[in-house]
Amino acid sequence: MRRVVVLGAGKIGVTVAAMLTVTVVGKRGGLLTQESWAQKIYGDSFEGGRSAIQKTTAAGICAMIDLHGQGLLPAKGFVRQEQARLEDVLNNRFGAVYGD
Repeated sequence: MRRVVVLGAGKIGVTVAAMLTVTVVGKRGGLLTQESWAQKIYGDSFEGGRSAIQKTTAAGICAMIDLHGQGLLPAKGFVRQEQARLEDVLNNRFGAVYGD
């Protein structure tokens, strides 16, 4: 399977948002299949709040550190984000920003 991830930002009304798009292409049951997912993440609307880009960037890093502290990631060696279970990331207090 090949995974393509695109992260972009732009103004939507007066709120800045990040748009995450994931497209996966590969074979399932011998048939070429494509699945796509998109999520719009907004920045905080109050003065001094975090932008959408700040939230999405920090969420991935903080979720991995948090999962490591909980013992859900390997304790030794180089740990890639791909080694984390998506369910664990989305259920994490930081990774929840990516949830529906």
